[in-house]
Amino acid sequence: MLSKEQIDSLITEATSWLGTKYHPHARVKGAGVDCAQLLIGVTEGAGVLSQVTIRQGYSTVVPQGTEYVDVILQYCDEITENEVQPGDLALYKTSHGWMHSAIVVRWPDYVIHATEMRGVIATHGNEDILRGKPRRFFRLKGGK
Repeated sequence: MLSKEQIDSLITEATSWLGTKYHPHARVKGAGVDCAQLLIGVTEGAGVLSQVTIRQGYSTVVPQGTEYVDVILQYCDEITENEVQPGDLALYKTSHGWMHSAIVVRWPDYVIHATEMRGVIATHGNEDILRGKPRRFFRLKGGK
């Protein structure tokens, strides 16, 4: 489980990515990122995880089976919605599968995620483009 300081660091780092444009497979704060790379950039930038590994050339549109969830489960434990706290992850099912993620700042009122049309934004976890999407929740297992 993460300490309060690590959670605060995650939230601060996630907030610093707001406004970054969307770009598939990129992870450059202020320049371009997708939702998977945002999770990596935030956890590494906050010093909570280091060297998260994902497959080069992963698909941002067509799912590769359970690949996205499998990678998240390497670093996180699945939790219930009632357990969600700041710093946890929300994973949303899109028309392409379990393919969109967000960092929880305050559930459900405030999540940070990267969207193709608007880049990295803060929205309500159940509204706007996330309205009606099935969701799952995850908590980081611990540091580095």
